[in-house]
Amino acid sequence: MLNLYPTGIITITLILLSITKPHSINQNVISDLNNVNSIEIRYLKAGKSLKQVVVDKQTISFFKDLVKDGKEKSGLNCDSTGEILYFTNKTQVFKAYFSTRITGSKFATDAITYTLNNHTICTLLTYNTGMDIDGFFYQLRSK
Repeated sequence: MLNLYPTGIITITLILLSITKPHSINQNVISDLNNVNSIEIRYLKAGKSLKQVVVDKQTISFFKDLVKDGKEKSGLNCDSTGEILYFTNKTQVFKAYFSTRITGSKFATDAITYTLNNHTICTLLTYNTGMDIDGFFYQLRSK
């Protein structure tokens, strides 16, 4: 009989933890985001259906990094005044929700929320993404 206690049990546990499914799901999401070539921003509290399709590579890069680099911020709230749909060749690969004061949020802080590995992440919008979301909103409302 093998004596696995305690070093063997710890080693086996570490190996099993390193090959869990959520890690591979996260890598798939990141891979999907790397291939995104358009996004659609939908404003949910505008009173009418407003959406902005974005194909500019630099702008898309800001929105991809928003998810890839996002860190959970405790105490932050997002009341979903809009959603961001990420597409690769017209196929949706990811969805996130955002809220800004300009788009009707009751909260003072601009935020984005999304789910990765069955864990909901709520983080701050970056300067660029926040300005884009609000700028597109103003443009669409003035039409």
